[in-house]
Amino acid sequence: MVSTLSNTGIKSTETWLASALLSLLLANVLAILLILLKIPFFPFGSAHTLFKGVLAYHVNLAMVFWVPMAACWYWRKLFQLNNFKGKLALCLSGLAFIFLALSLMDIQNDISLSNYYPILHSDIFILSLILQVVSVSILALEVICCSDNKQAKLFLAKSAAFVWLILVFSIIGNLLVVDVNYSSDGSFEKLLWAPGHIQQTMNSLLIAAMWSYFLNCEKVLPILRLSSWVAGGTCIIALCIQYFSADELIKRQVFTWQMTLFSWWPMAAVAWQVLKEKLSNLYLGFSLSVAAMGMLVGMIIVPGTLSIPGHYHGMTGAFNLAFFAILLKNKLNAYSEKLTLLYAGGIILLIIGLSWAGSLGIGRKLVAEQQGILTVWQGSAIALIVLGAVIAIATSILIVKSFFPRTVRRM
Repeated sequence: MVSTLSNTGIKSTETWLASALLSLLLANVLAILLILLKIPFFPFGSAHTLFKGVLAYHVNLAMVFWVPMAACWYWRKLFQLNNFKGKLALCLSGLAFIFLALSLMDIQNDISLSNYYPILHSDIFILSLILQVVSVSILALEVICCSDNKQAKLFLAKSAAFVWLILVFSIIGNLLVVDVNYSSDGSFEKLLWAPGHIQQTMNSLLIAAMWSYFLNCEKVLPILRLSSWVAGGTCIIALCIQYFSADELIKRQVFTWQMTLFSWWPMAAVAWQVLKEKLSNLYLGFSLSVAAMGMLVGMIIVPGTLSIPGHYHGMTGAFNLAFFAILLKNKLNAYSEKLTLLYAGGIILLIIGLSWAGSLGIGRKLVAEQQGILTVWQGSAIALIVLGAVIAIATSILIVKSFFPRTVRRM
C-alpha cells in the first residue's frame, strides 16, 4: 500500500530523514580529514593510527548508517508501515548512534581494515553496528510484506529490502562458520566479504527505486522485474556457492563476479526508461552519469589501489544525487542548480582522480608517509582527488545544511 501518513508517521519519516542527513554530514566531515592525511607533507601525515580510526568511522557512517537510514526514510515515504515498529526501529537506531559515539573511548584499539567495513576491535563499536542492522531489518521485514501495486518504485524498494535481508542472513550464516578473532584481520574479512558485496546490490536497487520515482510510466515493466530478480537471485546463488564450495578463491571471486556482472541490471533498466521518457531533472541526469562512471570504474579496478574507492564513490555519489533529486523535486532554483553542478562536478573529478591514482599504483589504505615519494603524475592525481573531494564535500554539506533545520522543525 502506498503511504498515506498520519501525523505520527510523518514525524517518524522526518526523523529518519534527519538522522540520515546527520550521518551524511558526519561522514563528509571525516572524509575531509581522510583526504588531508593522503596529502604529502601534511603535518599529521605519519599518523597511520589516526587514519585507520577515521576511515573506520567514515565508512561505517556512510555504509551502515547513511545509506540504510536513507532507505528507511524512503520506505516510510512510500509505504504505510506500522507506527510501533517504526518507533522501535528509530529507538534502536538512536541507541546505535549513542554507542558509536561511546566507542570513541576505544579508539586506540586495533582496527581491521576489511575490504568493505573497517572494524574497530571494540565491543561497543560492534554493538553499535548490530543495533543499526537490527533497526533497519525491522522495517525491511515489514516492507517485503507490503503490496507493490504493480508500481516500479514500490517494486524496486521492496526488492532492496529483500536484498538487505539476504545481507543480514549472510552475516548470521558467516558468524556460524567463521571463527571471529579480534587478533586476526582475516576473520573480519571472511565475515564481511559477502555482506559488503550484497550491500552493493541493495544500493543499486535503491538507486533504481529513487530514479523510478520520476518515471511517468509507473508500471513494473517485464525487463525491470527480470533485472531485479537476476540481481537478487545471483546474490543468493553466490551465497550458496560460498557456503558449499571448498575452493577459497572461488568463494571470494563469486561475489566479485556477481557485483560486476549483475548488480547493476536494475539501474540499467530504469536508466533506459528515464532516457526514453526524456526526463529533465538536473540531479537525476547527473545521478545517471555518475552511476555510469562508477560502474565503468568497477569493471577496471586495480586491486589494492585507489581505483576501488573510485568505484564506491561513483555509486554513493549517484545515490546521493538521486536522494537529493527527490528532496528537491519541484523545488529547484538558481541556488540549487549551482549546488547541483558543483556537487556533480566535484564527484566526477573525484572519480577520475581516484581511478587515475589507482592506475598509477597508489595504495588504497595508506597515509602520505607510507606512499613514498610520488611521481609528477601521481602527485597530479592526488591533487585532482583533493580538488574533487573538497568541492563535493563542501557542496554536499551546504545541501544538507539547507534541509536539516527544516527537517528537525517538522519532527
